[in-house]
Amino acid sequence: MTSSYIPRGKCIFPHVIMMGSIILICLVCGCITDSEKSGDTVVGAGGNTSLTVTDSLGYTVDLTHPAERIVCQNSGSAEILASIGAGDRIIGLSNTTISQKNYLINKTPNAQNYGDTYTPNIERLITLKPDLFIAYSDSTIKPRNLDKILNNNMTVVYQTVYDIRNLHNETIFLGKISGHEVDADRLNAFNDKYLSLIKDRVKNISPADSPKIYSEQIVDYMAITNGSSGDYILNLVHARNVAGSIYQQNAVVSPEWVIDQNPDIIIRMVSSGNNMATIRNNLQNRQGFSRINAVKNQRIYCVSGTILSGPREVIGALYIAKAIYPDRFADIDPEAILHEYAQEFLPDSDTETAFYPSLSGVLQYPTITVAQKPTVLENSV
Repeated sequence: MTSSYIPRGKCIFPHVIMMGSIILICLVCGCITDSEKSGDTVVGAGGNTSLTVTDSLGYTVDLTHPAERIVCQNSGSAEILASIGAGDRIIGLSNTTISQKNYLINKTPNAQNYGDTYTPNIERLITLKPDLFIAYSDSTIKPRNLDKILNNNMTVVYQTVYDIRNLHNETIFLGKISGHEVDADRLNAFNDKYLSLIKDRVKNISPADSPKIYSEQIVDYMAITNGSSGDYILNLVHARNVAGSIYQQNAVVSPEWVIDQNPDIIIRMVSSGNNMATIRNNLQNRQGFSRINAVKNQRIYCVSGTILSGPREVIGALYIAKAIYPDRFADIDPEAILHEYAQEFLPDSDTETAFYPSLSGVLQYPTITVAQKPTVLENSV
């Protein structure tokens, strides 16, 4: 059988971009502006500064005081700000964030709808008069009209938030720019505690004892590949990512390739609002998948992108760790920890199904019916 993959589309877990290219793009666009740029340092209006922070693209921003009027294109940044008690400083959110993340509403009482996530309404932004605009750091999802935002003298900073490797430092950043450093430290302590727990529980697992995992993004056959945050999580929990040798971040693999890899476990990321049971059933009924060990042993899991790509990514990693090694995490209930997060930091953020099937209590694999289909493989996706 011939293994193959076809690179195409946009990556759900953004790839690591060379810093030189990032700086070049930012210099061409005039990425951060308020008055005067000196090297990579931006001096706040008025010239006097008392607060210096560095964003996710390496730009240093000097502010005269903690930001009081913040617009968030980056919904992950908005969630962290709300979680550390700075939600009242957010005065602008996108229509998508407002409609899909209801749990932010009570924590962001001053937030108004600025329009489309990727093409903010400039007139609305001008009316809001933000002293800071937090954009996504990935070039593919930055505002398309970034030049207009900058031309209206708005200070723009960039964050990732959807990569677990940057989460700690980005939380510190948001604590500093909002004046909620103590609360940011408390959130980091929560995440660090469970991150350390994962590392401690899996530290003596050898590669030979690690199961093979096929992890799929929200697009069918778009694999979690080398260098992504999802790949890092699989390595963190000592699992073997079958797509870990693929360096193309936009890789869409073929059905034959997945079957040939014969993963022990399949993990599928699901976007908010979609039915996990239906997606899981469709996945395990794919043509030829009845031959895969993960399907034979009923080890197929769906995880919400909300907890696998954002501020709660550590909890997402904990769900995956328990699904892979139920014996090592028998005393850990990720769902209870998700509720703990909601109680401590962001009420009602735990109402959506995070993981399916549930890992709470005694871990049981549900009975699934595999449709009888021909085993003839498709040639491409």
